Amino acid sequence: MGQQGRKAGFVIAPNWVLFGPPTLAMVLLILVALAGLDRQLFHSFNQLSNYTGPLFWANLTILGDGLVCAVLLLPWIRKNPERVWGGLLGAILMTILLRVLKEMFGIPRPLGVLPEEAVIVIGPGHRRGAFPSGHTATMALYAGIWALSTSRRLYSTLAICLALLVGVSRIAVGVHWPSDVLGGLVLGWASAWIGLQVAQRWQWGMGIRARRILGGALLVSALVLLVIDHTGYPGVLLFQRALALTCLVWGAMELRR
Repeated sequence: MGQQGRKAGFVIAPNWVLFGPPTLAMVLLILVALAGLDRQLFHSFNQLSNYTGPLFWANLTILGDGLVCAVLLLPWIRKNPERVWGGLLGAILMTILLRVLKEMFGIPRPLGVLPEEAVIVIGPGHRRGAFPSGHTATMALYAGIWALSTSRRLYSTLAICLALLVGVSRIAVGVHWPSDVLGGLVLGWASAWIGLQVAQRWQWGMGIRARRILGGALLVSALVLLVIDHTGYPGVLLFQRALALTCLVWGAMELRR
């Protein structure tokens, strides 16, 4: 292992990628909680759409949608099936833990605490089930699968930045506290690591038949994403359908090879 990171199995990223993001997120989560900074930081990040416009954050935040992230796995179906299989396994664990944690903590979202006029809401507003952020956890899972299974620093950095941006978007659209985002980052990253570890030991999803089954299911998901408007965020359909069509064509080509 040493300075080069863990080279055995599907997790081949250097140690700074494996441990850095979740450790930093956990430290910041503790600091925010102890210092009581959630409200102050929320108001700062929630104002970002005043500078960029709401469309930027609406399009960015749908990248954390579960269906979108599932479809984004399609381009890997042939060359990197361990990412697809590990991502799906990690998603099962993450979803279970997400529901348990939301029920356990029962923290209200900003709209459930603050006056409506004090919150800039882009898209559907929610009042319950704040911690942790599901969209952030989902994108952190996707980014973690990508970052942990490559040794290329640029790819890892891009994946981490994407997860952070989606996390910030959850505050910008007015539905999560900063602590929710930090908790989601930890949950998603840990789920990605566990998903890859389980995929290495249980390699059913790596076989040709299994890849066709999983690929077929993801193709159907891409078709659904292409035709429905289920996110509730304004102005995102063009971007959503572009992602769906790109992954649909790319995935179909990969499965035919």
